[in-house]
Amino acid sequence: MRRKKAVNFLKSRATVVTLSLCFVAAVALVGMYWAGNRSKDDTQDLVDLSDTAEEQLAQQTPAPDTAEATTNHVVNEEVIPEATPTPTPEAEETVAEAEETEQEPEEEPVAQTNAKVNPSPSFSEEDKIAWPVTGNVLMDYSMDKSIYFSTLDQYKYNPALIIQGDVNSQVFSAAPGTVTSVVVSEETGTTVTVDLGNGFEAIYGQLKEVPVEEGSNVKEGEIIGYISEPTKYYSVEGSNLFFEMRKDGAPVDPMNYLE
Repeated sequence: MRRKKAVNFLKSRATVVTLSLCFVAAVALVGMYWAGNRSKDDTQDLVDLSDTAEEQLAQQTPAPDTAEATTNHVVNEEVIPEATPTPTPEAEETVAEAEETEQEPEEEPVAQTNAKVNPSPSFSEEDKIAWPVTGNVLMDYSMDKSIYFSTLDQYKYNPALIIQGDVNSQVFSAAPGTVTSVVVSEETGTTVTVDLGNGFEAIYGQLKEVPVEEGSNVKEGEIIGYISEPTKYYSVEGSNLFFEMRKDGAPVDPMNYLE
């Protein structure tokens, strides 16, 4: 009887132990399963965290080329300051003189001239002229009829006054004007033409030793030459001044203007 009880007791103890082991095994299996899932979750979390960190790092960190270019740009722009030389007193004086020279404008040289600026001649019909030489009139102006020329022994028109004058006598400008020509003519010898203005001209012939030239401005009473030996056209008449006046190229009577 006791033996049955002992056997039954052992059986019950074995059952309890078995159940306990099964429970422990079940708990262990559950723990291992939960630990495995937890490990996977942690691993996935770590992987996700790593991916997120890499993405953030990629966004914050510039591309290798850009970073390298930025680095090179900074390196290239680095400027090493040069040592400033200490100016010497001589250098400071030179700089000051240069600044004064730049500030003071150079004065333009004033052209020096002894030439007198005469007003443009402006002779008119009402103006009068002076006698260019003192002497008798050998031949009058005549353009409306012919007169006799003793040397030529012929009659022809005379566009000028033939005024008697001794050789070497001074000849004066009858009116102010500008010399337009000094020429030598076979008939009138050395001849000076003066522009009086407004189309009027005065012509002096049978001259020598003329002190004026083309472009000269002459005043009334100024010497323009001396009476020369007469040309072959006036050898009989003798030494004289050939004095002619023109208006717009046509001869006019000088007696209308002589005082």
